[in-house]
Amino acid sequence: MTELFDFSSAHEFELSRHAAVRVAQRCIPDDVVALVLEFADIDYPAMQGRRRLKLSHRRVGELMSEGFDYALVDKARSVELIVGQGDRVVTALRCDPMPLRRTRPSRQRRSAQARREMAHV
Repeated sequence: MTELFDFSSAHEFELSRHAAVRVAQRCIPDDVVALVLEFADIDYPAMQGRRRLKLSHRRVGELMSEGFDYALVDKARSVELIVGQGDRVVTALRCDPMPLRRTRPSRQRRSAQARREMAHV
């Protein structure tokens, strides 16, 4: 096993009490938390100086091409971590890895008769 694959023992992480409860409720394995902490390339600022970490589609492809377990990477792509100071995990949540595009609802066409009826109301 190479150093690249032994990431969970190399990257120690600390969970807050709230994060431990959320990880257990959402059935997120510790390997997935370690993978996201180690390889996350999307880093957004969050409230109170915290950060939101998750894997991009590009990083998921890189990890799979490097030989990481498909099931592990697949689980990690739908996990987002909120991290505080010192890489302490504050909470973990599931997110949709491929969100749907938001589209406007299509306008319904009304017949000429329906428009006339609405004009008389």
